Amino acid sequence: MVLRADVKSTGSLLRHRGFIYSTPAHFCKKFDVRVYEQGLASNHIHLVLKFKDREDYKGFIRAVSGVVAKTLNLKWTYRPFTKVIEWGRPFKRACTYAFRNEYEALGIVPYKE
Repeated sequence: MVLRADVKSTGSLLRHRGFIYSTPAHFCKKFDVRVYEQGLASNHIHLVLKFKDREDYKGFIRAVSGVVAKTLNLKWTYRPFTKVIEWGRPFKRACTYAFRNEYEALGIVPYKE
């Protein structure tokens, strides 16, 4: 899942890394969601999630996106982009992508298209 923000007025999301990482963890128990991987770039957040049903997912996304937007005073550019993936290679690829995306944003590894 990807949440993309309009950061023109607030600046990069990387400055608020601790808060953005702790927010999904705070709502995991309440909505019975498991976060496998998180990736943060200057204007978007990647989350690799597992949830039991659609209602848990909707509540989790509503809570996380609302708290982050209200606290950081930002506006989301689009609706959350979600893609259902299978276990195995697609799952590993999604986790690797989220992880690598953050490292590219921080400048630790070079950008790869």
